[in-house]
This record gives sequence, structure tokens and C-alpha cells, in this order.
Amino acid sequence: MVNYSIGRRELPAGDSLWTKITWAVAKPTQEDYGTQLALTDAHGYVIVRTDQMLLDDNFFQATSHWQPGELSSVYYHLPIPHETPPGVYQLGVVAYDAEGERLAPARGAQGDLTLPLAEIEVVPSPLLKAAQHPNAEHAIDVPVTSSLHLVGVEVSATLARPGDKLRVTLTWQARSTLDEDFDLSLGLIRRGNVYAVTPPRPLVSRAYPTSVWRPGETLRVNYPFLLPAELETDEYVLGLRVLSFPEQRVVSELALQTLRVEARTHHFTVPPMERQAGVLFGDRVRLLGYDRPVVSAANREILVRLYWQPLAAIEESYTVFLHLVNDSNFIIAQTDTIPGGGDAPTTGWIAGEVIADELRVALPTNLSDGSYRLVLGMYESRSGTRLPVKGQSVAGDSFDLGRVEIVN
Repeated sequence: MVNYSIGRRELPAGDSLWTKITWAVAKPTQEDYGTQLALTDAHGYVIVRTDQMLLDDNFFQATSHWQPGELSSVYYHLPIPHETPPGVYQLGVVAYDAEGERLAPARGAQGDLTLPLAEIEVVPSPLLKAAQHPNAEHAIDVPVTSSLHLVGVEVSATLARPGDKLRVTLTWQARSTLDEDFDLSLGLIRRGNVYAVTPPRPLVSRAYPTSVWRPGETLRVNYPFLLPAELETDEYVLGLRVLSFPEQRVVSELALQTLRVEARTHHFTVPPMERQAGVLFGDRVRLLGYDRPVVSAANREILVRLYWQPLAAIEESYTVFLHLVNDSNFIIAQTDTIPGGGDAPTTGWIAGEVIADELRVALPTNLSDGSYRLVLGMYESRSGTRLPVKGQSVAGDSFDLGRVEIVN
């Protein structure tokens, strides 16, 4: 990406956001690259996005035909849905290859390799339009009060694990003037018991309380809901409670959806391991140790078994990275993964348990024989921010697992 320009950084819901991005290739490539421009909310959920292949200005040729230094401008159109709540959103772009693999920018990328471009403020539309629910399957019409109706419910999963973060999307509609402000909280119900009740929060924001909503206004709002790590395997009901603000008087309680939770087995006995580590990643994760890395010439991979132990509950999902580097610290091969191959996210870890985690790094077919180092770390999955590592004279944002010998 060479440069970009944005039409407007403040616009009403229902309007269009135009962006021009100028691209170039640094060297000839045989790949045809595509790009995605997306507008996301404060939780990272996509509000609207568009995908476009990179084509040059003159002959609309893909990047495999581009010459280094030639500039090509791509125009992106994002229609902001009418039901988008007022607020500040993040505009970002990502590039990907023909297989859909995302490309890592040279700098400034988030954990998902999205390059942030700008903050975009969405303000209330001057025109009220009867919003069409994006999926009629999720359309309902439940009166919360005589003036406020819940007209849409979408939950990102019906089968989940402890530690999963669900996306709960609720569509609200003001049928007439609302004379008071409301908060909401979410929770789980099982056999008459209530679990994981979230702290009350405004339906949209304190800056746009329900008392300023206009009759006929429809707003579609995303709410993250983290399933506690301690949940047992069972059927739960996801429930909604609407409360008055600031009194916190219960106005309405609704059952939104049945949810099946499948919990994994937790182990608290420390197993034998070949190498002790005892280093901390951040202030809540300890690497107890690991087994000696195994190099498989036949499978062209390196296998490492790690032993993690959380010291307290973890509310953020962290990605583990394992890099194979040369003596110049150049990354030769790498893997980035949620622990347990995606089945044991850090948000599902219980303090004191031991998580055995196998990581595999695929080796390039043209890798030369020699001695290389394995470097381990953790980063926040969304932002890409690495956890600091400390302990046993170790300081930085990664931990050296030692050398491995590659013999083809």
C-alpha cells in the first residue's frame, strides 16, 4: 500500500463511505492478490466490508501482470447500514493471496493482519427508514416496554466451549418516544440457577441513551459474551435482563436462545517434562517447561510439547507463536495458533491447571542443513500485542527454546 484517502470520517448511518487506496508491487509476482476493506466496532465485529481484486488502472490486469513501481488506485464503497448505532468505528484493510491467506504488512498490523487506516464516526441518520432485518430467520417482535421492542436476536453459536466469546446481536426499535434510559445484562440459566451475569451496560452507549432515540429508530447492536471457564457440560439458556438507568430496576427478562456447552477435562497434576522453564508470560501465564523439540525429516516439521499453567482467570484470548529463526533472527518458518489447536483458548483456562500443548512448525522444502533456534511467545489475538516474558534472567517478549539441528 502506497497511500490512501477517505471521503469523510464522519457520516450518518445509511450513507456511503468511499475510500481510495493506491497499491504497487515491490517486485514481480506470480500471485493475484485481493483486498478487503472493513468497518468494525469497538469489539472487533464487522459492520460492513467489501472485497476487491487488485486490478491496474489502465487494463484492469491482476497483480501477476504488474510491474514494480507502477501505481494502481482501487476505490472501495462501504454502504453503512441504516441500523448502525452512532459511535466510533475502525476502518481497516487486509490483503490476501489466491488461497485466501492473509499477507502480513511490514508494520502496524493487528493480530489478524488487518492494517488500521482511520477512525470513522457514524452519527444518527437525519432520515428514519424502516430497517430491514438482515436475516428474517432471526426476526422477532417482543415488547420490552410499550415503547421499546426487541425485533431481532442473533447469537454466533448454539454449541460452544467454556472460554468462547459469543457475539450476541440484538436489534432494538423505538415504537414511540422513550422517557427513560435503559441498561441490559446477559447471563446463563441452568436448572433454575443463574451464571455469568454481565455487569449492566447501556443498550448503545452513555453518549446515545435510549431517552434520545427517535420514534421509529431501529438499531442493531453487538454485545460480546464470554463463557466462563468453569462452566460444566450441559444445556443452558442465554437470558437477557433490561434494567432502568440509573436505578437498575428490572424492567424485563427474556430467554434468547438455548446453548449447549461442551467442557474439556482439566488436569491439575504437573506431569514429567524434559526441560524446566518457569518463566512468566504477562502476569497470569507460566510456562512450566517443555519436551525436547523433535525434528521429523520425513514429515518436514518440528514438534514441540509445551506445559502451560495459568495463575489466575484470563479474560483475553492469546495466540501462541513458535518461530524457527537463523543466527540473524530472520524467521525461517513459524506457526501461530490458539492453544490446543484451537480447542483450549486461554479464556477457558482455570487457575492452577496444566495445559499440555503440542505445536508443529512446517519446514520449508528448500531449507538448508544447519543449526537454528526456536523462539516462543504469546500475543493478544486481536491487537497482536505480545506478552512480556520474565523469569530466570529472561526479559523481553519471547522465550528461546534452544537450538535444533536440521539435516535433510
